[in-house]
Amino acid sequence: MDDDNPPEDGLGEKFADLGRAIAPFVPKFPNLRKVQQRLLGDVPDAAFGALVARLRLSQARSQSEAITTLVERTGLPPAVAYEMVTKQERLDGLVGPALARIAHDPDPSTESTQTDAVTDDDWFEVYRREAADRGEGEMRAAFIRVLEGEIRKPGTFSVHALRILGTISTRTAERFRRAASVAISKDNDTRVPAVNGGLGNNCLRDIGLSYDVLTELTENGLVRPDYGSRMPYGPIHEATSVQELPPNLQLPFQHQSRWWALVGTTEETKVKALRVQGAAFTVAGRELLSVVDLEPLPEFTERLKAHFVKSKYEMREAPAGRSFFHWGEPRPHRDGQG
Repeated sequence: MDDDNPPEDGLGEKFADLGRAIAPFVPKFPNLRKVQQRLLGDVPDAAFGALVARLRLSQARSQSEAITTLVERTGLPPAVAYEMVTKQERLDGLVGPALARIAHDPDPSTESTQTDAVTDDDWFEVYRREAADRGEGEMRAAFIRVLEGEIRKPGTFSVHALRILGTISTRTAERFRRAASVAISKDNDTRVPAVNGGLGNNCLRDIGLSYDVLTELTENGLVRPDYGSRMPYGPIHEATSVQELPPNLQLPFQHQSRWWALVGTTEETKVKALRVQGAAFTVAGRELLSVVDLEPLPEFTERLKAHFVKSKYEMREAPAGRSFFHWGEPRPHRDGQG
């Protein structure tokens, strides 16, 4: 996603306009009702009821007036009312843009599954708590995208992923972004590949992914602790006999939001997957990849290609959206070049 600010007039009286815009999509996205109930204060509680009334006020009304209204209607101490209004305003600033993105693009090109499933209330309570505390600055775009993704497809983000997002520092978030930018991914595996050495020996230290950085990502629940784990990539011949499959039948993988294949360049590697060593992302880490803007790292991509060439594989761009495909004879190449 490249724009977290489609019409952001989703506060105050303009919430009504956004509500009318989003209403036709409620049958398609059942979680919209949950957002209304759990994040916009539509619950049977006097304090939250007053917050709903605040949403209907003109955006020109000051925060002090909103606090006064809340105190008068609930009898809460002003300090508590201030904290509630501030957190709800912060939450409004996330819900509004998320709903606006759906109203602006109700049928995204990304694959989605339309079901009657809805996310449970606990998820929204955790989102309310984490987003109200952290939904500003560098983390704001991530919380908007998480809410949008969960509305579009319930179950996209776990409570565990929400809690990680709510606790990681800005520095850890930036380091996670760098790890996501070098990662390769297929099926249920996403990993930081070890290139020209071991991750434990700081083979990626020069691009900001030293052993200490990876350890920090592990301690925050984003990367698994085994930095030497391996997963097969490239030609598919593990599940059946070689005779039943043509050489270089591929399950493509992703890197830098592009699809790739590892094409064997020898008779042996044409029918044998390469077990790529690296640090695998956790389930929560994989979930949060979709809210990260990748950094363009063309020099690393070329370095990765050269690394695979040493193992007699050529990393080539592959057809997008294909589960399996057969790749013919690889192009001739010189050693050390992709």
